[in-house]
Amino acid sequence: MNVVIGSVWILEDGQADERLYMRPLFEFVFGIFKEIFGDKIMLAEPCIVFNAPAEPFPMLITNTNPIKIRTTARDLRYWAQFIYQVAHELTHYAIRQQKKDKQIILSWFEETICEALSIYILQLAHNRWHECLLYSCNPAYAQVLEEYYVNIYNRTADSVLKRCSSYADLQHIETTCQKDREGRSMERNYLFEIFVSMPNDIKVVIYYTQYMQLNGLQVDFDSWKVDNKNSEDFITQLSLIQPAISA
Repeated sequence: MNVVIGSVWILEDGQADERLYMRPLFEFVFGIFKEIFGDKIMLAEPCIVFNAPAEPFPMLITNTNPIKIRTTARDLRYWAQFIYQVAHELTHYAIRQQKKDKQIILSWFEETICEALSIYILQLAHNRWHECLLYSCNPAYAQVLEEYYVNIYNRTADSVLKRCSSYADLQHIETTCQKDREGRSMERNYLFEIFVSMPNDIKVVIYYTQYMQLNGLQVDFDSWKVDNKNSEDFITQLSLIQPAISA
């Protein structure tokens, strides 16, 4: 059976574990996203959510109508993995709603935001596990959520962005960022810390495509700050992950 949430979200939960766990987990995470980005953003576009463990990776699928979020949790009883995956794709969904051109993306930047916000959502899920309907099944699961996000946070590698010194370098990072996620892990963790310290400003990240430079590889953070005076410090902090490349 399919479950409709908020009139635009459909959960495909044909399997037993999906029927038991997908809806309470999704509603828990979705509620946090509505707090961050608001109902207008998170209910803007119909979307189907489904789990496909045989697929290679989670994805926001945009070449269908309606669009779809695919998670690949190997077992819906592994709640931390589903939360982490669906949070990543919900971040892509939220960003999509402010794109004038739905196809445009600055992958190295957007993926880093999504990865950082996924860890942030896991931390919130740990802190607020008592709000999830599954809390009554396993109150101690908060500890698993903490271990899961700490483990991700601790998996780091040398930064490819810090080594970037030319447009060619940045173009290479852009085209390989899906495969080389750990190459941006230091920046991911840095953004996570910013989100923790400035939670009220997180909502502005969805506007980044409106400030992409003509080269398609960088963000014009100065213009972004001019238009968002209340979040100027937050945007300044975001800008520090962008490689400084001279013309």
